[in-house]
Amino acid sequence: MLRRVNYATGQYFDLPRITEAAHQVGALAGFDLAHTIGNLPLALHEWQVDFAAWCSYKYLNSGPGGVGGIFVHQQHLPLAGQPQLTGWWGYHEATRFEMKKGFVPSCFFSSSLFLTSMSG
Repeated sequence: MLRRVNYATGQYFDLPRITEAAHQVGALAGFDLAHTIGNLPLALHEWQVDFAAWCSYKYLNSGPGGVGGIFVHQQHLPLAGQPQLTGWWGYHEATRFEMKKGFVPSCFFSSSLFLTSMSG
């Protein structure tokens, strides 16, 4: 996992070029975007980035306790109809708050739509 911005110097790196070089040797391209999100334009899906993670308390100004985010390119997600990265929306709506033991998966894609909107 590489960072896009060097926090000490402010230098930023060419993600599309690094991603392409990684893929040419069969490696995954993953990035720490803590100093990038809200600071520089991103097109992670278009650039074929495999995965990325970021926080929101820096350039998104959310403050302590703010949420983080992840991006996983759709080519790495399970086939349609299979459980996705769904969080608590993955529980059946009728029994979501019953706190039963066990898990019956359901699929919800709003977080995927949010991440897609960020890709440009």
